[in-house]
Amino acid sequence: MTNAQSKCLPIKITCHEYVHPWTESCWNSAAGQILHSLGNSSKIYTIVYMLSLLMRGRIPTARDLQRTFLGIIQSTGFLVTNGCSYLIFACILRNLLGEFYFWTIAYAPAFLASLFGIIVERPTRRPLLCLYVANLATETIWRMTVSRNLVQPIKYGETLIFGLSTSVLLYLFKRGLHKNIAKDSLFNVLKFVVGNDEEGNKTNDRIENNIQNNNNNSNSSYQNQRRALLNNISNNNSNQNINNIDNNENNENNENDHNENDNNDNDDDDTYADANNGDNEINRDIELEQLQQQHEQQQVERRRRELDSPSDLLRRYNNIGYGNNDDDEEDDNQQQLSRNSNNRNGLNKFQLISNLLQIYENILKMVKTMPKHKSCPHSNGCLYYSLCGGLKLFGVGIGVQVALKLALQIQKVIQFKLKLRKTIFNEGTLKLGLFLGGFSFLYKASSCSLRHLFGKDDPLFALPAGLISSVAFTKYPDVTIALYVMWKMLQITYNMGIKAGYLPKVPGFTIFLYCASTATLFHAAALEPETLRPSYWKFLSSNSGGRVNHMDRRAFDVYGLNSHEQVMKIQKLTNTDNSKVSFALG
Repeated sequence: MTNAQSKCLPIKITCHEYVHPWTESCWNSAAGQILHSLGNSSKIYTIVYMLSLLMRGRIPTARDLQRTFLGIIQSTGFLVTNGCSYLIFACILRNLLGEFYFWTIAYAPAFLASLFGIIVERPTRRPLLCLYVANLATETIWRMTVSRNLVQPIKYGETLIFGLSTSVLLYLFKRGLHKNIAKDSLFNVLKFVVGNDEEGNKTNDRIENNIQNNNNNSNSSYQNQRRALLNNISNNNSNQNINNIDNNENNENNENDHNENDNNDNDDDDTYADANNGDNEINRDIELEQLQQQHEQQQVERRRRELDSPSDLLRRYNNIGYGNNDDDEEDDNQQQLSRNSNNRNGLNKFQLISNLLQIYENILKMVKTMPKHKSCPHSNGCLYYSLCGGLKLFGVGIGVQVALKLALQIQKVIQFKLKLRKTIFNEGTLKLGLFLGGFSFLYKASSCSLRHLFGKDDPLFALPAGLISSVAFTKYPDVTIALYVMWKMLQITYNMGIKAGYLPKVPGFTIFLYCASTATLFHAAALEPETLRPSYWKFLSSNSGGRVNHMDRRAFDVYGLNSHEQVMKIQKLTNTDNSKVSFALG
């Protein structure tokens, strides 16, 4: 536990004792870091850029290869500069001040090193790097506050963060702002999960166009639809029914003509005529729907008549190859009984499968034809719409999880040593599928329920629907995903505020946030390494060639953070306790 007074205490040790105990020369320590980081950084960014090139899905041109090669060199230079500058600035500040202070141990030199490093990197990659380190720094700061007992851990806190952030993004998506004001690739992921029908503007435009067409267009399209349906029905119905419908159609046309003449004569009759037209349009829609249902029912009955009944199929299956002829009479009675027994077993299985398929078809038809609200953008029933979305994403999640597991154990797969049943068929394989499928199902079901409840569709429905659907995140809780979505939401809304004139544009804010976040991570690595994410500690250990493990922190225990003990624990946790300094120049 630290306090304000202890933070002001100077630590009178040399940079050799803390920064580079493996060599007395500051420049040798920086040179060794450069040599190691060149090889390690080039490996990292070669993989990153090559994967990015392959994901384009096309054969790269000479221009693409040239840009990829230059990008690898530039990004490698960024990471090398960031690493070696930290050692250089730590030594410079120690020599200028004559001693170490709490904020000059790691934070100040890391901030300056990050500033030099991010300037080397390509401007297009700076926002991505900023979001990445801001994500890690947020988690690290939270763990720092928990270790100081300033806050208490919140159960399902990552789910709450994910739900609030996703709800805001879904609201923007529902309003259609992602098409112009708030463009971001994250909305493509949301579009894949919740579907095209929930996309903003598209739904509203479709409904508005339908209403406008119903009010302004003539009766020609309506009459054509009726005549097409009547022609289909006339094959099975009497001419009397058709004449009755045609008479109703003529009466409606006469009534519409009469209403149009009244509209031209008197303005007071306009309202009455519009009301009659609206009623006629409703009646037309109802009648068209009834005719369509009648036509579909006749189609189903015709197909059933064309097919054999189950009894005919069973009888035909029973008689294939087992007719009573002269050769069969000479067969042995025992073989005939055995054959009949096998035949009955086959018939039972066939009948069982047929019954199951018939039940499935009936259930699917029933679900498809269940009602939906007129403001719902989908074509089938709401239950079918929600279930299909959930099952589709459930399958996608399982497929991705299995593919990742196989890719991470590709060596065992090649050697045929992988236990597929243990690797694939386990609870962990279902987690991503349950999250994606559950999120899609809950969001669509909630949206449809709200449309039924309020009688309309509204972008505000995305807020409660997003919170409800985020319950599925409990099946796949991940702090990294939750914080990434949160920072993306903040970035998008901040940019929207700037475009709208509500927020000022801060020059260099992305660079400043990157430097502050990276400095926080280096400060935690030096004094509170247990608050770091273990994967990031392993990255620091790998990219520094083991130098971050060999820095002597025992003199800083005066601050009450037990820094040396924390280093021992994190090294044991990440298996980096036996690392040696790479390129330890004397």
